[in-house]
Amino acid sequence: MSDETTIYRTGMTLILTLALFILAVYTLEKTGAGRAFGIAVSAIALAGFWLIPALKGGTTKASRYLREDNRVRAGVNALAMTCLAFPPFLAIAGSTIFFQSTGALVVIAAAVLAGIAGAGLLTAGPLRASGAADLSDLVAQRYETTAPARLFAVIVLASGLCLSSAALDAAAYLTSWFFDFDRSLALFIVAIAAAVPIVAGGIASVVPVAAIAIAVLLAGLNLPLVVHSFNTGGLPIGHLTFGHTALEPVFQLEKQLKEVGIPLLSDVLTSRDPILHWDSANLVCLGIIITSAIAFSPFANQFHVAATTPGRAGAASVKAILVAGFALLSLIAFFAFTRYGIYQFLLGLPISEARYVAPVLYAWSERPAELITLCGNLPGSAEALASACGAQGERIITIADLSINGDLLLAAAPDLAGHAFSSTALMSIGLILAVSAFASAILYSVSGNIISAFYMTLTDKLESGRIFFIRLLSLALALLASAAVSLYELDVFTLVVLGYSMIASTAPVAMAASLHPATFSGRSLFAAMACGIIVTLAVFVLSSLGMDFTIGTGDEWAAPLPGSPTVLAPALSGLVGMLLALTILLAQPVARLASGLLPRQDPRKSDL
Repeated sequence: MSDETTIYRTGMTLILTLALFILAVYTLEKTGAGRAFGIAVSAIALAGFWLIPALKGGTTKASRYLREDNRVRAGVNALAMTCLAFPPFLAIAGSTIFFQSTGALVVIAAAVLAGIAGAGLLTAGPLRASGAADLSDLVAQRYETTAPARLFAVIVLASGLCLSSAALDAAAYLTSWFFDFDRSLALFIVAIAAAVPIVAGGIASVVPVAAIAIAVLLAGLNLPLVVHSFNTGGLPIGHLTFGHTALEPVFQLEKQLKEVGIPLLSDVLTSRDPILHWDSANLVCLGIIITSAIAFSPFANQFHVAATTPGRAGAASVKAILVAGFALLSLIAFFAFTRYGIYQFLLGLPISEARYVAPVLYAWSERPAELITLCGNLPGSAEALASACGAQGERIITIADLSINGDLLLAAAPDLAGHAFSSTALMSIGLILAVSAFASAILYSVSGNIISAFYMTLTDKLESGRIFFIRLLSLALALLASAAVSLYELDVFTLVVLGYSMIASTAPVAMAASLHPATFSGRSLFAAMACGIIVTLAVFVLSSLGMDFTIGTGDEWAAPLPGSPTVLAPALSGLVGMLLALTILLAQPVARLASGLLPRQDPRKSDL
């Protein structure tokens, strides 16, 4: 059987499985079986979508575990790369960013696409052609000293722990809410699940798991999007019509509401994470950090290595641009129609009707995290709705009566807009899959870089040993990240951006020096990376905590932004580190070039 036939059958199987899942959950809802049965079916589907490709890719062969052997097609690899283009904060804070800072979401989307394009043009082909297993392996091959590779691996470890902790926190939060699990239990399940593909088959399991996760998420975004756009009288292609069909009516409505003093939907959103209110200068810096981190990302490089040839690595990156572009456009259009749908569905709804047509107001009341409250109360049943606002007789629901958890808005958006529960179930498991796959890819890359730098640089080490220690280390890191999440209340957005900052401050110089070893020395690379990461962390600590490492004592250091009245956001400190690292790395070839251009003095001539 050809590879094309296998991919076609796998795709058709996935489509049929998604259709059966939606039909099963929809049927259970309409027959009055209750949401608990639909959630149980969702749990089975979630386990199947994760475990089947993970276990099917299981292998002990180094050629498959580390690099794949002619089994990963460019389209599948592109889907997997898109998983790393979906940062965890979009899953829980993306809706809040869109509602309160739409420009920031547009900047993030543009930066992600630019980063993927940069990876395809600059790093995908050369890295695959080198035969290295990862970027640390490439650095170790290019220089006799192991110091640069080991320093870079440690930086990847620190960055990866930030990113994987953020991903596990987001996945556990969504899992705890949707399946009504204790947060600690949800966190343990997600951490073990993230390690399963790595332990089972390495890149041979991580790639298909990430690809299926993005496919399910795309289905979850586009199914309600098609229904939204069709119900609003437009073409069922909301990606092209959301501006005219959804945003313009909402802007007009919100203008009228603002004139009469009625709160807007953005005013009733709550979030665990700080709302992003940065000026244009900081948003530009955020775009630069995200673009640089993705273009030279050691995490995305794992998917480049999975391609069979350098040409296919580049082709996968090109396709990843299209897939990620479609995914991000779907996300923005989905947010636009969700905003319109919530206004249309909940604004002006009588409570007497809400008990029948809006079960979202009480169906999630027993969950660990509150989704929506009415007049400050959390109705636990349809009957409790009548007294939720303490008024006798009929009452019309207004936006001022509501409080919506912005961290759960994306997962529960179909429910909040009046769609079938099957859409909410599909969206929720798609988000959990995507964020968990993000964590799995990060953990695999971190483990691979650490083993390449500290184990494989020793003499007479076998590939089988590399695989064993990658499996062991990935499991340990998953548990370590989950422990950090359980002990501390994390800011997912800041963690992700800080992780990107650390990569942006070092990965570009590591890649440039490794691809041109004749131009740079191992000593200059080590100095550049060391200065870059030290300055990045120092600026972050001093600008966010201050000299006494305590928040809010007034001794925080502010890094000014040229041409802007504001200062650099602490998490964007990688911009300073990146500029310094590039300056130090380029100092050696520039000095060499300058010395060659200066006129040489004849030593036989006397100054007299």
